[in-house]
This record gives sequence, structure tokens and C-alpha cells, in this order.
Amino acid sequence: GIGLALAKTILEKEHGKISAKSREGKGTEFEICFYKVII
Repeated sequence: GIGLALAKTILEKEHGKISAKSREGKGTEFEICFYKVII
């Protein structure tokens, strides 16, 4: 859907990532990672 596409766009701009893992009969699991930069 549009929400997932929007989340992916934001994450790519912030150098993060999103991944999905689907299991038949169990549903889909999404993992969202933001990377923290320490200055």
C-alpha cells in the first residue's frame, strides 16, 4: 500500500532500511532500521 511505499521513501532518505519476511499461514513481519550517527 501507499503507507509502506511512503515509509520506504523516508527510510531511504534517512539512510535506514525496511525489510519484510512473509510466512504462509503466519502473516508478514516488517523490520525497520534507523541508523544512529554519533558525532
